[in-house]
Amino acid sequence: MAGNIGSYPRAGLIQASDGNLYGTAWEGGAFETTGSIYQLTLDGNGTLEASFVSSTTGFSPLDAVVQGSDGRFYVTLQDDGGSNPDGVQDQGAISVLNAGLASPAPDIVIFSPAKAKPGAKITILGGSFVGTTAVKFADASTSAAFTVGGSGVITVTVPATATTGPITITNGGGTTTSSKEFTVL
Repeated sequence: MAGNIGSYPRAGLIQASDGNLYGTAWEGGAFETTGSIYQLTLDGNGTLEASFVSSTTGFSPLDAVVQGSDGRFYVTLQDDGGSNPDGVQDQGAISVLNAGLASPAPDIVIFSPAKAKPGAKITILGGSFVGTTAVKFADASTSAAFTVGGSGVITVTVPATATTGPITITNGGGTTTSSKEFTVL
């Protein structure tokens, strides 16, 4: 990275809900040595999204930025971030950036088992599951009973009315359909 948007990127990029790429840089930004979050458009234009401030946000990002299901960016930082209520200097921080982006749509990577009878529990792995409002089998008009176990895990019970077909998941960012079909036995 050149210029003020960041130096020494150490982690990968993510593609956020706006279609652009976002990353972190170990150094650079407005304060030159504390690091930054930057944006890259798909045509290669880079902009500074946020600079870290050692006394408040912490500095030196350790990992890639993550877009939460609330649309915000989260990143872990190696150093500082202020002090705790006892006046002891923090030894790292988690920083949050609200860039005003929409919530990301859910992402279905895999589900298991791929075949089951009604009443069975199915585990779906993917991303952006927090805030899920519906999980449907094939062309069902109502959602199955489900539990969100974290950003990347949903457990769903195959309803008695389920038919063979893809699984769809809906959240505030949209609806995603699995690329593979689930088979009802």
